[in-house]
Amino acid sequence: MLKPSVLAWIYIMRVYAFVTRCAERELRKEGLTLPRFDVIAHLGVKEECFSQDDLCEKLLVTKGNISGLIDRMAKEGLVSREEDPTNRRCNRIELTDRGKKLFQKVVPEHEGCIDNMFSVLTRQEQTQLKDLLRKLIKSMCERVE
Repeated sequence: MLKPSVLAWIYIMRVYAFVTRCAERELRKEGLTLPRFDVIAHLGVKEECFSQDDLCEKLLVTKGNISGLIDRMAKEGLVSREEDPTNRRCNRIELTDRGKKLFQKVVPEHEGCIDNMFSVLTRQEQTQLKDLLRKLIKSMCERVE
């Protein structure tokens, strides 16, 4: 018999896989992948631009991965990249007007998609689930440090 903690982990992985597949399918309609959406979402919610290093940290990816992604997104006119005047070794990244329009369209659609998947739970249950997962993440982060 599996322990409840192991079963919980299995369920979390199943939910993650399902939500990811559904989100990817919805984002593909707009020509986006999850990594591109992550960049647009992070840049769109922050008023000032990000450094490329900040973006790496937020997205939990390597500098090599983010560099290629930003290159492609810049070529498509979704983001702009400029040298940071205070530190020439850093780039400042921000959404272009085209990127901002895409942000305004896809973020509400994405939130609606996710909200719909969790609608089987009441708002109170969703809040409880969020709080429990946050507690678990906090504990895990403290153990790693």
